[in-house]
Amino acid sequence: MPSPAKGYARTPTAGNPARSEAWALLETARLIEEAKRQDRDALLDALRRNWRLWTLFQAHLVDAECTLPTAVRSNLSGLITPTPALALWNVEKK
Repeated sequence: MPSPAKGYARTPTAGNPARSEAWALLETARLIEEAKRQDRDALLDALRRNWRLWTLFQAHLVDAECTLPTAVRSNLSGLITPTPALALWNVEKK
């Protein structure tokens, strides 16, 4: 199976989850900025990628084995708002 990292210009070193998460957020933000200069479909694709990333974070936060302190989990969960992301799936392509 090919490495998913091959599609990216820069990838984090394995073994440091915090750096991997930071990289994923920065890479997604970069893709969104890049997509703003392209067409609507590119922007929707970048926003969907962002939604998927936050969905992964949310899944980790609700996992019973998550070791983050409750306050941190609560604060991070507050950043995740499903309504705008869910609206992306209902946008009709024109």
